[in-house]
Amino acid sequence: MYFIVPIKDGELDIDYSYLDSLVVLSHAEAYVKLRDGFTVRPSWQSITEEEWLAAQPPEPEPGPPPETTAEKLARLEQQNLIIMDALADLYEEILILKEEEA
Repeated sequence: MYFIVPIKDGELDIDYSYLDSLVVLSHAEAYVKLRDGFTVRPSWQSITEEEWLAAQPPEPEPGPPPETTAEKLARLEQQNLIIMDALADLYEEILILKEEEA
């Protein structure tokens, strides 16, 4: 049920109708879990379920919940206020510099 199979020209050396899941190890081979009914090929190497489970990628850490529309709007408004305040300060400094030049 679990095998290391070669990858030839970018294709697994299997009948894809039996593919349950896979973990690509390199450009040349992959671990596969196959559904019942497959025929073993000489190029395959059998592995244990433990080896299959050990090759599984780690579960991703749960991230923060997605931002709601209201939260995004509030964040954008806050950022807009910060930018507007910075622009107002810059404009005042430019006016002061122009007065000093005159």
